[in-house]
Amino acid sequence: DRVLIHVPDPERAVDEMVRVLKPGGRIVLSEPDMPGFWVAANDYALTDTIARAIAGSCAHPYLARDLYALLRDRGMDEVDFVANTITSFELAAAAKVLNFEAVLKLMVSKGMMSQEQAIDWSNDILDRARTGRFVAGLTIMIAHATKR
Repeated sequence: DRVLIHVPDPERAVDEMVRVLKPGGRIVLSEPDMPGFWVAANDYALTDTIARAIAGSCAHPYLARDLYALLRDRGMDEVDFVANTITSFELAAAAKVLNFEAVLKLMVSKGMMSQEQAIDWSNDILDRARTGRFVAGLTIMIAHATKR
């Protein structure tokens, strides 16, 4: 769960999972679709840049979209795939997973945004949280299969 997007060689990791799985055993892979992350904000162009930076912090941000193929390509049976969108109305919960503060600091240090833009964006998000208007979402993709 949420590991394969960070490992250097996810296909090799899945190969090893399948190798150690007993015949008839089940495998479940769950990964977030990082490029699909979104958050409501006043400045959507800047928010899209932030979302891309968050996705780009993962070694394989698009991997969730390939979970089905990863299991099919390894000869697994009863392969199934579902996508579940998680919506958060709590800034603290979203920030725990996405670490907005660290991302903004890194983006400012790399010249991807100004300090003023980072402060304005943060203030907008904090204001939305204080007034009950914060909302963000991320799709989690889950694939599961049985070993022959």
